[in-house]
Amino acid sequence: MILPSASGFRNNYGPALLTWGQNTNGEVGNGTTRDRRLPFRMGGNLRWKSGSSGNNFGTAIRENGTLWAWGNNSLGRLGLNDTTNRSSPVQIVTATDWSIVDSGGGHSIAIKTGGSLWLWGTGTLGQLGDGTTTSKSSPVQIGSETDWTAVSVGAQHSLAIRGGGLWSWGSNTSGQLGLGDNTLRNSPVRVGLGSDWLLVEAGETQSFAIKTDGTLWAWGERTS
Repeated sequence: MILPSASGFRNNYGPALLTWGQNTNGEVGNGTTRDRRLPFRMGGNLRWKSGSSGNNFGTAIRENGTLWAWGNNSLGRLGLNDTTNRSSPVQIVTATDWSIVDSGGGHSIAIKTGGSLWLWGTGTLGQLGDGTTTSKSSPVQIGSETDWTAVSVGAQHSLAIRGGGLWSWGSNTSGQLGLGDNTLRNSPVRVGLGSDWLLVEAGETQSFAIKTDGTLWAWGERTS
């Protein structure tokens, strides 16, 4: 959770990153592996812009554009070029131009301020979109396009918007890629021909999106 400065809440250091819950793998980021029942202010007085939680790990972007990760690091899901768990935030690479990050089951997706698309972590079902089914322990750029604007990752699939077009890849067991079949894709594939997509959200085996006209769309596994 990112908590901004607001009337009625004393926050002298700008947007704060708060975490809590199960902490077996250090996913709370407080330097321990003890569960946390109350919110913990990660990084003390550091200023954060956005954050996301995956399966037993987390990622976040500071206001200075740096990217950080902590928690379980199985298959390199933290993007730190190793598989060692971290109980406190560690910076991913040295770049200072990260804009958006989202984490899912075991992989993460991010956009830089210039619009380039990057993924890392578990890739055994093509969810990294790099044309393989292998995992990556550090961020890998997908394609050379620089007009990506929105992203989201689910348990084993990924969604992104570029130039108003919707793209998907990864596991497709329940049709969560929206391509009219159940075939896995290990590279981004355009969903339909529409160019009016605005936002995306990937669930475990479902996908959701909003168009520029405000309409809501959903596909994938239907659960009661």
